Amino acid sequence: MPKSYTLDNQVINYFTRTQAVVAPSEVWLGLFTVSPGAGGVGGTEVSGGSYARVSVTNPTLLFGAPVNGVSTNTGDIQFATATAGWGTVVAFGLFDALSGGNVLYYASLGTSRAVLNGDTAKLTTGTVTITETLEVCF
Repeated sequence: MPKSYTLDNQVINYFTRTQAVVAPSEVWLGLFTVSPGAGGVGGTEVSGGSYARVSVTNPTLLFGAPVNGVSTNTGDIQFATATAGWGTVVAFGLFDALSGGNVLYYASLGTSRAVLNGDTAKLTTGTVTITETLEVCF
């Protein structure tokens, strides 16, 4: 799951410039009908039809401790039942705010899915994987 430029900058500043990073007290998972571009920029988040980002009140309960640089969701992430069609969901993101805010991580779904009136979107246990990478460019 790639990081956004916002989170990239915070990590780089923390390790190379010793600038403090303030972790959000909560994080929220949201869905997109148009995937964010490079660095989590852009994209179209689902709206209407009772859609709301899912609050992760205690991230340590939802994501396991990282092992070899990988953390995976340890429970299902379930959204409210749609009261109108949400369109075709193609990606998801981890945000630092209930609305607005910044995308921290984002990824495309393996298979896009149309969410219709009465459907309940869910990301099942073990399907959201967060990793950290370091790239070197010459």
